[in-house]
Amino acid sequence: MGGAAQVIERTRGDFERGEYRWVAQVMNQVVFAQPENGEARELAADALGQMGYQAGSATWRNAYILGAQELRHGIKRGARTAVTRPGLMPALSTDVVFDYMAARLNSSKTAGQSWRIAWHFEDLGEHFAMTLENATLTHLPGRTAGRPDVAVTTSRTTLDGVMTGTSSMGDAITKGEATATGTLPSLRSFSRCRTTSSPCLTSSNREDPHDAGTPHAGSPCPRDRRIPEFSAAVQTR
Repeated sequence: MGGAAQVIERTRGDFERGEYRWVAQVMNQVVFAQPENGEARELAADALGQMGYQAGSATWRNAYILGAQELRHGIKRGARTAVTRPGLMPALSTDVVFDYMAARLNSSKTAGQSWRIAWHFEDLGEHFAMTLENATLTHLPGRTAGRPDVAVTTSRTTLDGVMTGTSSMGDAITKGEATATGTLPSLRSFSRCRTTSSPCLTSSNREDPHDAGTPHAGSPCPRDRRIPEFSAAVQTR
């Protein structure tokens, strides 16, 4: 068909004859070969726009019109919505919150760690058995772990505060908003991995000021500076 200029010139005639799908296919190749070719992008956008106007399905119409908009104005990046924002967290079930934590866990950072936590949320009457093993975080609703490393009794409101970074498990225990019995390292490990900005979880564009600290020697997770109060609040067996 010749170079890009010849292809565009020939395809304009196809556009005038209403062969919009053919024009979109041909211009797609030109745009891929020359992303900065304004004529090709505009002609492709015109073709997609016409296809959108002719589409009987709203789904296809939206796809065509959006494609035309992106060709003309580029792809606009929307603002990211944090799942852990205070207004959203209370609307999620505890099961979904723990699923979110498991999905955001960075398995390479938790390799070699293993612990079990028995959760009891008094306000909701819920029990969960949480396990970290083989760099995978899992939980079972309605279960009480037989031999947990640590057992935590608290409320969903307290957990929401921990997840959003407005509080910590240590603060909650000190204030009497939570009680915990068991081994100290397990609860510390959970606290370090509680938010998406922790190195134990997948990376985030924002740093959480609550997770600042120096790492343990030989440990991939940072030291939580508010952890020391655990020593007085958690009974070590």
